[in-house]
Amino acid sequence: MINHARTLLLNLSGVAANRLVDGYEYVPTTFKQITLPSGLNVIRGVLFGQQPDQRFLNLRARELLSYVHAIDGLAGYVKALDPRITYWPDNTAESVLYRRKVTVTQTAATPRTVAVSGEFAASNATGVSTNNYFVGVGATAENTGVLVTQKLGTTEPAVTTTFASTDHIPAFVLPQTQVTVRFGAPDASGLLLNSASSVGGTLVESNYAGAGSLISATEFNTLSSVPVTDVRASWALALRANPSPAIATIMPALELIGGPVLFDLFGEHTVEPYTTFKNLWYAHRLPAYRLAAFTLALIYRTEALRLKLNG
Repeated sequence: MINHARTLLLNLSGVAANRLVDGYEYVPTTFKQITLPSGLNVIRGVLFGQQPDQRFLNLRARELLSYVHAIDGLAGYVKALDPRITYWPDNTAESVLYRRKVTVTQTAATPRTVAVSGEFAASNATGVSTNNYFVGVGATAENTGVLVTQKLGTTEPAVTTTFASTDHIPAFVLPQTQVTVRFGAPDASGLLLNSASSVGGTLVESNYAGAGSLISATEFNTLSSVPVTDVRASWALALRANPSPAIATIMPALELIGGPVLFDLFGEHTVEPYTTFKNLWYAHRLPAYRLAAFTLALIYRTEALRLKLNG
């Protein structure tokens, strides 16, 4: 298993691991996700969020393991489980792996230029780092415009905005973000599309997928609170965010974890290596040491469960 400690930390079934996701490292196809007891699930929820996507898992694990490998003496606990380490040292440039990205793909109608501004980040609470949106523009019987935006994969209702003319779409904010999107007037040449630009450290890509087709007015009206007679344009937007550094954002939440849960992690009695991990967590003054020890304790508890399940 390459590397077994990392595989245990992700606790992701090998057949589910997607090599196309940022931060991917090999997970054996034979590895099966291990069911954790409630206490360890609480800890994992703080570290990775309640429903993390694979990008969040990969990047958060990358950060946590970087502390382990940077501290003399602690990396040996990783090698004790598996000496084969393919992810360290990590030579991937930060600007590549951690690059935030907005992708705007117009799926039908005459091309329009697009501008994107604002801030967005992954959610520590949920562990979601990639959000997808549908944006559509329709026209009513009176030829006024209707803009519909919906965050996909959620039960949140779509947001409907009306405006005077479909030729001049108003700027709008994507639901549950601080990201503002502005579409220009129709431009049959499409010369400003299919270009990439960097705004505030965020890569913005705009594409035109001319082979796409508009959804029907009937389908559009299942989302819109204002009936339309026809649909004029549609877009697919994807926001790829970054987890906020664990060492700066989740340490207070870890500090609030109660004794019974920490018993599940460190054990109630003095047994190595948990004693070392426990002492570092409670007594060391540097957050990097404490977080590294906490991470190793979760890895070793997960391995103990795996061995118990396998007899």
